[in-house]
Amino acid sequence: MTIQDIVASLPEARKKLHSIKEIIVANAVMISEIPAPTEFEEERIQFINNRFEELGLQHTSIDEAGNAQAILPGRNPSHNILVAAHADTLKDEARFGANVSIVENGIAGWGIADNGLGLAALVSLPEIL
Repeated sequence: MTIQDIVASLPEARKKLHSIKEIIVANAVMISEIPAPTEFEEERIQFINNRFEELGLQHTSIDEAGNAQAILPGRNPSHNILVAAHADTLKDEARFGANVSIVENGIAGWGIADNGLGLAALVSLPEIL
């Protein structure tokens, strides 16, 4: 696949993402509302692992370091992609675990950018691909 092939496929990818926008937003809200200060992200990791299982990923588990992992089989087993995202978020006692709101043209709330949206994209990959 060339860069030109990738660029040519972008309009179709945008349509696909738009069609599952609600799934990605729901995942972002649910993940971001789970408090996950550094070294205490077990509940968030368990949620991610549960999503992996619900989506039918293979070999779902939580490793000894506390990371959720799973295999999303590709069409060609010799071409795999590793994806990862950190699960903890900065702790702010006043806002930690606060509700996330869906606002016009966006999502607002503590932890959405650190790293609720990144994790939402990760757990939404089976829908995207």
